[in-house]
Amino acid sequence: MKRIRKLLTLRSNGGYSFLEITVAMVIISIIGITVWQGIIHVSALLNKIHSVHTGVRDMIMMEAQIRSEVSMIRVPFWMPYVPVRETNGELRIGCYKGCLTSELYFRFSEGCLEMGCDNGSDKTVLQRYGPYEEVIIETEHRQKGEGVLISFSFYYPGSRKKTLVISTGICSNPFVR
Repeated sequence: MKRIRKLLTLRSNGGYSFLEITVAMVIISIIGITVWQGIIHVSALLNKIHSVHTGVRDMIMMEAQIRSEVSMIRVPFWMPYVPVRETNGELRIGCYKGCLTSELYFRFSEGCLEMGCDNGSDKTVLQRYGPYEEVIIETEHRQKGEGVLISFSFYYPGSRKKTLVISTGICSNPFVR
């Protein structure tokens, strides 16, 4: 009995066996790999959230800029309607900015929506938005030339899913009928 007790005491004071250390290391490695995969997943999720946030912020800024430019259009008191014409893939809206030939134009070229001002003698690009696979610009004239509704439909590259629609309107001069 004393001999068995002595073996047990020698055994407990001697430390851990190689097999016990190996099993402990395997368990710690499995836990470490699981934690590392979780960290990688969270990091990828944060990157995705950041890119979506940046895209949404850019779209909101684009919408505000387009609405701001269109709202600046003033129809002179002697014109009964808003002059809107579509030529060569461009939407041109006549506006009075110091001279009678000023036009605000929108066109889709090289994957971007280009917004600019054409005064007849010089053409100024105000802003380029993109890249997009396609931008569809539609106009709807109100009854009796009372105004124009303009809609922009933006499509992301590689997706035919409509991602953003901006609609804005221009009213004609209320004093001329």
